[in-house]
Amino acid sequence: MTLPDDPVSTADAPSAPARPRRVLVVDDNRDIAQTLGCVLQIAGHEVFEASNGVQALLLADRVHPQLALLDIGLPDISGWDVCRALRARDYGASMTIFAITAWGGERDHAESREAGFDAHFVKPVNVWSLLERLSEDTSVN
Repeated sequence: MTLPDDPVSTADAPSAPARPRRVLVVDDNRDIAQTLGCVLQIAGHEVFEASNGVQALLLADRVHPQLALLDIGLPDISGWDVCRALRARDYGASMTIFAITAWGGERDHAESREAGFDAHFVKPVNVWSLLERLSEDTSVN
């Protein structure tokens, strides 16, 4: 993740969410998952973390997240397959799902769209851009 190079005033920071959301963060890199989780918690969201695809699906079935941030290159199943599996669940059809990945090629973006992702962010993710996108997203229940 990246922060802006210049100091940012609080006026430039995204405002707190109108509604806190249940967010599933899935990344096999614990540092990335924990950092994203902390940023989202500070922004007022309830965060659940998983480090692989199977854990993500089991946890999602338990907590029914409204938003998922998925790494694509997971150690067991791809984030694309996790996204497809989430979309097939009753609660998953209305979820907002963002890819958070180091894979940024044209084919990667296309595969993300085909799998059902709502957006594709390339690491290192600018947290301000991510939070701004979340504040704009009105599709999350």
